[in-house]
Amino acid sequence: MRPTGWATAFITFFITFGASLPTVANQDTLTFTYFDATGINGTDNKFANLSSGYLLHFPGAPPPADSLVIDRLTNLSQVTSYGYAKCETSWASPTYSEISGLQDILEKKGGYCQQYNPFGSMCTTSASYFGGDVGLCGMPLFTVSCAHLAWSLSVLKMACGIDYMGRAGGTWYFYPELRGILF
Repeated sequence: MRPTGWATAFITFFITFGASLPTVANQDTLTFTYFDATGINGTDNKFANLSSGYLLHFPGAPPPADSLVIDRLTNLSQVTSYGYAKCETSWASPTYSEISGLQDILEKKGGYCQQYNPFGSMCTTSASYFGGDVGLCGMPLFTVSCAHLAWSLSVLKMACGIDYMGRAGGTWYFYPELRGILF
């Protein structure tokens, strides 16, 4: 029996447009070629041009999470060479234990976390733990080490946490085109 009507249109659409959709690059074979991007979020930051995207690389270890101060009027932290935080804590935000679970997942994952969704929200979930999620949002193929994403969670937990709620939520702006979202 030959497909007719909507079935034909459905098949034709996916044959025509399905081949033009982008594919996700194999993230296990990332290669880096560093080039200078001094002045991005401060001093001495480097980008690495990956064969499948762009890695945001930071010099040395990040500052201690408790060293950031949040302005309670704007909910923003001071800008560091690693970016800055914007707090958005509510009763829907992840609990402290969920945030700790997300940090453990990212630290064990190691390697790199990449934003590869070019459509809609332009966000990719990097880890989930019970009711908590962490993702990267921004330009597709921008990449940051999972260790730095885990570090950004500790900053958001320390700087944006509301102790009587036992919750924290917000966004860490690594670079204008790459944000870590705790939701």
